[in-house]
Amino acid sequence: MILHIPHSSELIPSYEDEMAKDKEVLNAIERYTDFKTNELFSFEKATKVEYAYSRLFCDVEKLEKNEPMEKLGLGILYDVSKKSRKYPNRALETYTKHHKKLLEVTSLELDLFDRAIIIDCHSFSAEQAKEQGFNEDLPNICLGVDEIHTSDVLVSLCKEHFNKDGYSIGVNVPFCGTIIPLTLYGNENILSIMIEINKESYDSDEKFLALKRSIGTLLEKIHTLYN
Repeated sequence: MILHIPHSSELIPSYEDEMAKDKEVLNAIERYTDFKTNELFSFEKATKVEYAYSRLFCDVEKLEKNEPMEKLGLGILYDVSKKSRKYPNRALETYTKHHKKLLEVTSLELDLFDRAIIIDCHSFSAEQAKEQGFNEDLPNICLGVDEIHTSDVLVSLCKEHFNKDGYSIGVNVPFCGTIIPLTLYGNENILSIMIEINKESYDSDEKFLALKRSIGTLLEKIHTLYN
C-alpha cells in the first residue's frame, strides 16, 4: 500500500526567501494546506510518498498539460506565487522528482505483490469546495474514484466503514478523481482511491483522534482485503 500525501507541508525552500515572506502567499498557504493529513494517514505497513514542500511552491497533483485548475490560477505553479518567485525551474524539478518517486514505488509494489494500492490523502474546506462551484451540503469525507483504477469493492468498503463510524460520504463530491502514475495508467493491477477529509471533521483534538483511529482501521481493512 502507498500513501500519497502531496499537500500537508507548509514549507517554502529557503532560496525562495521573497515568496516565503509574501503575505498573499502566506494567506494562500493557510487556505490550501491539507493540515495534518500526514498524521491522519499513518499505517506502518504502507509506504509514504510525501511531498516535502507547500503546494504554493509547487502543486505536484496538477497535470503538466491541460490542467483544468489552471483557469483559476491553481496550476502546478499558482498565480499568487509567481510575482515573488525567483526560481520556477527548481520548483518544476521537484515536481519531476516527486512523480519519479511515485512511479518507482508503485512499480516496486507491482513487482513484489503483482498489485499496487494507492491511497491519495487529502483534506478540503468549504471555501475550496465553493471555488469548484460546489455550494451544496458537504460530506465529511469525499472518495475520489477513477473508472479504471478504483474498484466497486474498494469504494463499498470505504463507504461502509466510514458510515459505520458516523461520517457522511460523497463519491467524487465535491472533488473527483485519484492519482495514478501516468505511464502506468490503464494497468488494472493498480488500485487507487482518493480519501479527502472535510477539515471541519477534525477541527478539534477529539475529532482528530477519532478520525485518525477510523482511518487507521480502514487502512488495515484494505491491507487485509488485498493481501
